[in-house]
Amino acid sequence: MGERLRQIPEIERRIARLRQQLDQELQDYEKLPWRPEHRIRLQALENEIWTNQSAIRSTQFDERNLTVMKPALSSTRLQQSAVLQQLDAFTAARHDCESPQHSPQCYAEEVVPLHPLLQSALDDTHALLKTLWSQLSNIAFYSMTWIDDCAATAPSGFGRQPSPDFQPPAR
Repeated sequence: MGERLRQIPEIERRIARLRQQLDQELQDYEKLPWRPEHRIRLQALENEIWTNQSAIRSTQFDERNLTVMKPALSSTRLQQSAVLQQLDAFTAARHDCESPQHSPQCYAEEVVPLHPLLQSALDDTHALLKTLWSQLSNIAFYSMTWIDDCAATAPSGFGRQPSPDFQPPAR
């Protein structure tokens, strides 16, 4: 991206030279009898100008998108780290409590207290996606199925607590 941005002044100079060349050839062709190859040459110059202008527009568009994407990527990385940290703690506690030397009380003391923390991290992820969606929907063109996927797991009100009748899995 940086290289493309640095090339913009050179591309603009190239466009100026091409326009001068186009103007000169238009003047030259006015003095000559019209021939089909004149139009082909003029169209080639016009196409080259358009291609260079398109490269500039594309680079500027990508630069604007990047200013939106960079903070969003940073936020999602931080949120991913938070979710993974909570998930790792939850999984480790659950795994430890599944070993035969631990009592059934282990699950209630070690795993159940981690459930709200993991749920909170997931709720924060849903909230982040909701926040980022308005910013990214104008620049990112991708499948919308993630909305349905997230809606299936999102609580109706963020901050859902585990059900009071939640039971640990049977051994």
